[in-house]
Amino acid sequence: MGAKLGGDAKLQELLSKSVFLISIGSQDLNPRWNPQPDDQPQGSVIRELAELYVDAVRSLYDMGARKLAIVNTGHIGCMPKRRNYVCDQSLNEITAEFSQALPSFIPSVSSEKAGFSYSIGDFYGFETDIFADPTAFGPTCYMTDDYWFWDTEFITEHAAKLTAAAFYYGPSYYTEPITFKALLEKK
Repeated sequence: MGAKLGGDAKLQELLSKSVFLISIGSQDLNPRWNPQPDDQPQGSVIRELAELYVDAVRSLYDMGARKLAIVNTGHIGCMPKRRNYVCDQSLNEITAEFSQALPSFIPSVSSEKAGFSYSIGDFYGFETDIFADPTAFGPTCYMTDDYWFWDTEFITEHAAKLTAAAFYYGPSYYTEPITFKALLEKK
């Protein structure tokens, strides 16, 4: 690829200016996709997954990525296939723990790697607010064309646009330490 862009230096320059969006972890936390041994404490699973996430971030940095927009996991216990319109709070507790742990792991990369910038979009917190009061965000769940999920696991285009706007523009409590917009504008 470097040859097509005029050399490795041009490729590295392009990569360093790009924003990489990553959103991983939902299936890792979901026992349906990733069963855990009964004797393994949930806290160790969360810590292990967060450490793997940080390793992935370091690998992306080592390949040239300097700006990462990271999205934590949503409510895995509130997917239509799982919930029959009732959320499984035990699964959501797992997600909440991971979503709270992730921001404490990522800053270590920032202190180790020169020029590394990031923003974490709190999808768990955003969904919490959506599920608590859907009408505060417009006709999200009540109109036929605007349901939150379009199948048994994935959100609709409308839901994705609401989420993207919250992470890009704010409010700031859905992103840390900066919004996705501020990350994009960072030199």
